[in-house]
Amino acid sequence: MKVIINGQPREVDKAISICELLILLNTGPKGVAVAAQGRIVPRSQWETYILSDSEEITLITATCGG
Repeated sequence: MKVIINGQPREVDKAISICELLILLNTGPKGVAVAAQGRIVPRSQWETYILSDSEEITLITATCGG
């Protein structure tokens, strides 16, 4: 299965949740927003939102500084 993360294709072994994707990417949930197919997915849905094949995911991370 393939998902597209910030424009880059990534192979995953199986259908996974957003939480599992973040673990796979070594990205903590703090300071992260996730959009699937152009729509923000609320953090409360990350464990139950299962990614589809070729789904486009945008990860937005907060940064410090100016």
